[in-house]
Amino acid sequence: MGLTLMLLASTLILKGQGTVTLSDLLKGMEQWNQLYKVSFATYSVYGLRKANIMINYVPKVDFNAEATWQSDVTKVNIPMPGISIPTPNNDNYKLTIDVSQLFWDGGATKWM
Repeated sequence: MGLTLMLLASTLILKGQGTVTLSDLLKGMEQWNQLYKVSFATYSVYGLRKANIMINYVPKVDFNAEATWQSDVTKVNIPMPGISIPTPNNDNYKLTIDVSQLFWDGGATKWM
């Protein structure tokens, strides 16, 4: 009885399998190709993110320039013997070069 039940169950399982047509294979390949494209795009984004994170540790150089003009400047009109205090110009120019590098950020930009 047990052997007959096992043979009957195995024939039902084998009978449940269908045939695969060429159109089914093509549909499966289209779905796989779309998944492959998504996977490749994800890998590309992953590589770009890694490159951007690693750039955080490269030294940075910033150039800054500032020019201002004051319509009125402070003058010292107190007469002192032997001392002359010049009046500052109305123009003010400032040029700076800032160099910075990240050494440690507490793990905020660590590579995954």
